[in-house]
Amino acid sequence: MDVDSKYEIFGREVPFKDITNIRRVYQPGILNSSLFFNPDSLREALDGFHYFSRREILVYFRNISGGIHRNGTNAKRKWWESFQKFNSFIDTSFPASHILEYWYGSDGKEFSSPEFNENEKPYQAFIRLFDDAIQGFSCFVGRNQEGIRFSSDRTNDYTIKPGEGLIHDHMTLWTGNSDVFLKSAKVLYDACRGMESCQEHTVGISGHNFNKAEVRIISPGRGAMIGSLFNGSSVTLFLKENSLEKIVENHKKSYFPCLVG
Repeated sequence: MDVDSKYEIFGREVPFKDITNIRRVYQPGILNSSLFFNPDSLREALDGFHYFSRREILVYFRNISGGIHRNGTNAKRKWWESFQKFNSFIDTSFPASHILEYWYGSDGKEFSSPEFNENEKPYQAFIRLFDDAIQGFSCFVGRNQEGIRFSSDRTNDYTIKPGEGLIHDHMTLWTGNSDVFLKSAKVLYDACRGMESCQEHTVGISGHNFNKAEVRIISPGRGAMIGSLFNGSSVTLFLKENSLEKIVENHKKSYFPCLVG
């Protein structure tokens, strides 16, 4: 799906404080500080604004940070148990694409496989959701950090090659059908509830470095929906396409005046 530059600017660059000309504020919001999403609110929001429902959409994940943490310590417990339990809830039922990787070797970089090797225990593991827009990570660490860390953070700090540019971004993009997104959000919500129901697990998400956690959903040519989460407070805003365009133009004038004719 080709992405217009104005949507990239709105999805990645425009600060939350600069979003104006709001058509409607919707509560409860589509994001949940414990379970990622409020699927009922998301469904109602998508259906209530027909220009999102059953269409190709752009979904920008911004500053998503959090995870699933194990409570207490247990000498017999293995770090990959939380990871495997979470994946059992996701498994093949996540329609927006999920990829499972176990990494092996003394430094965890020798080779990867979607299979767990009983004879050579992994060093680290990843689960990539929404085509890697959300990444869950777990590894061989101290027991107080056992669990899965989720984020929309992407960096090539450790894999950069000569001539490549440095990548460090807290915004990621998934594109696809709104129904697929809704079904995937519900699967993720159910998986987090399943983990939370296990008395050894605590689930939670927030913004990266005290920023708002956001999901910006754009229906090209029609409008945008912004789900925002800060200090546990969730709210959703709606914009029409012409409002989005004005916000982008104002952003370009303020930050890149030389690019505006």
